[in-house]
Amino acid sequence: MSIYAIVNSSTNICDNMCVWDGVSPWQPPPGHYTVLNDNGAGEIGWTYDPQTQAWTPPVPPPDQT
Repeated sequence: MSIYAIVNSSTNICDNMCVWDGVSPWQPPPGHYTVLNDNGAGEIGWTYDPQTQAWTPPVPPPDQT
């Protein structure tokens, strides 16, 4: 079993993570695709670039102090 990121096709933002063997019959929700993430490079809320296969963390909100 492996860890997969479930990425929104229109925003390329990871909406969820799942454990899947990569071969059993299963599909991500409509409008999403999966990315193997066994190395833990991406997390929920991170943006995935399919061309470079790189993850970018979200921009933190500005300090409210």
